[in-house]
Amino acid sequence: MAVDGAGNALTYNGSTWSTPTPIGQPLYSVSCVSSSFCVAIGYHNNVLIYSGSTSPTVPVNFSAPSIAGTAEQGQTLTEQHGLWTNEPTAYTYQWEDCDSTGNNCTAIAAATGQSYTLAAADVGHSIRVQETASNASGKSSPATSAATAVVQAPSSGGSENPSGGETGGGGGTPSATTASASHPAGTLSPANLTPAPTPVPGQSQTVSVTTGTVTVRLKGTSKFVPLSGASTVPDGSEVEATNGHVRITVATPNGHTQTAEVWGGRFLIEQERTGSGETRFILSLALTGCSSTVHKPHAGKALASDAGHSTHSSGPTSRHLWVSEEGGSWGTKGRYVSTSVEGTRWLTLDECSRSEVTVAAGKVKAHDLVNDKTRVLTAGHRYVAAGRPSKGRR
Repeated sequence: MAVDGAGNALTYNGSTWSTPTPIGQPLYSVSCVSSSFCVAIGYHNNVLIYSGSTSPTVPVNFSAPSIAGTAEQGQTLTEQHGLWTNEPTAYTYQWEDCDSTGNNCTAIAAATGQSYTLAAADVGHSIRVQETASNASGKSSPATSAATAVVQAPSSGGSENPSGGETGGGGGTPSATTASASHPAGTLSPANLTPAPTPVPGQSQTVSVTTGTVTVRLKGTSKFVPLSGASTVPDGSEVEATNGHVRITVATPNGHTQTAEVWGGRFLIEQERTGSGETRFILSLALTGCSSTVHKPHAGKALASDAGHSTHSSGPTSRHLWVSEEGGSWGTKGRYVSTSVEGTRWLTLDECSRSEVTVAAGKVKAHDLVNDKTRVLTAGHRYVAAGRPSKGRR
C-alpha cells in the first residue's frame, strides 16, 4: 500500500497499481505489516488502524490532552486535544480539582466544557482535565492531562497589553504559573511571550502547540526558545515546527478571529493590518547551496527568497510546510511560488531550483513569482514553479 500526492491510498498486486482511492481523509503516510493490518497517519496527525475489517473501532488515546492558560484565580484554562486513533468525531470533558501535588482529584460540578475559569475555591489547588473521544463506534476511555501548577490568588499589579508585552510590576516576565499541563510552569519563555491574550490584527498572533516539539524566535531576537501551551507572539516571529504541529489564531480587521493548523516546517508569520488581513506563512528554513536571490527571466529585478537567508554550506536540500484551515484569508510563500486560500489543505515545498504546491482539499490560488502567472488548483492537483523557464512545467 502507498499514498499519492493528494493523500489517496493505492495498492499494488505484484504487477499493477490500483486507482487512487480516498478513504475518508487524506493520508500523510501508511505502513502495512501484513495484508490484514495497516497503520496510517492522517494530515491532522490522527492515527488510523486497519485490522482486516472495514468496521471502525472506538478512539484510543496515545498522547494525553494538555492545558493552556495561567493558573490564577479569574483566568481561563483551555483544554488542548490529545492525539487519538480512529478519527474521533466528538469530545467531552470533565475538569477536576486536585491537591497541591496534583493528587486526590475530584470532579468539579458542571465543569464539562473545553474551557474552565478558575474560582476562589481553586486557589492553593491544582487542576487537571479528562477528555473522552467518540466516533460512530462509541466512546473511548477517558484520557487525563497532567495537573497545572498550583492556582494563585489574583495578582495585584501589571496588565497585559495587546502587542504581547506586559506592563507594570514584574518587568514583563510571564507569571511562573503560566503552563500547559504537558510543559509545566518554568518552561523557558522570552520576556514578551505572553499566555494567549487576544491577538491584534497585523501586530500579534496566538500560537498553540498541538503536538510535538515547537520553538519560536520572536521578531527582533536571535534565539529560538521552547514554546508550550498557547502564547501570543509579535507579528514577524519565526516558528520552528518541523517536528511539531501548531494552531495559529489571528484577529482580523473586521473584529473576527480565524484559525489554521500548520506543521512540518519552519516559517515566519506575517499578517496584513488592513483589507482582508491575510496571514502568510513564509518558508524560512535555510537550504543548502541556494543563492540568496531569485532572478526573474528577461528582467533585471530580483525577488526575495529564503525569508532573508543567504547561501548556506550545510543544511537540507528541500523544505516544506503543511497548512490546513476551514475559512479565512491565508497564504504561504516559498522561493518561487506564493499561495492564497480559503477553506483548504495544502502543501508548499521548496528546493533550490523549484517550488511546488500540492492541494489535498479545497482550492488554492498559486502565483508563480518568477513568471508572474496565477493558477487555481483543486484537490489532487499540483503546480511546479521553476527558477528558470522550463518546458513541461505543471
